[in-house]
Amino acid sequence: MINLAFEAAAKTEAHTPMLPMSVCVALSQGYIGYDLQNALREALLARGMSVPVATVITQVEVDAADEAFRDPSKPIGSFFSAAEAKLLTRQGYTLKEDAGRGYRRGGGLAGARRYYRKRDGEGADGCRTGGNYRRRRRYSGGPRREPPARGERGHR
Repeated sequence: MINLAFEAAAKTEAHTPMLPMSVCVALSQGYIGYDLQNALREALLARGMSVPVATVITQVEVDAADEAFRDPSKPIGSFFSAAEAKLLTRQGYTLKEDAGRGYRRGGGLAGARRYYRKRDGEGADGCRTGGNYRRRRRYSGGPRREPPARGERGHR
């Protein structure tokens, strides 16, 4: 979805680049996490539970030589014509034909070599991780952002 939005923008505005897959994944995690976080917060508040909820974006390290990148098996994004696919391939993107409907970017389902995260208990702003709970504290470095008010959809 993120990639489709940026592809559409790139076709209409010369200064909008196609995004690397890692950025598309992070943006997807962020917007999905934001919706889940708000829904979970609403459900907890409806049950009288005032518990902090946070979205955590994951990062993993993969091996650039992983076989999954040589023959990407997961088609992602919009369809391109053969001419568009040829141009994008020259720009370094990996595209594959998808069931005779056109060409799409391919995503490799590579295995993670390393996950980047904090140790258990070092959650975001006092949220529960690994079964531990830390008191919520205000961090310096800018104004505190409050979640949308109960019943409010802050992202729409």
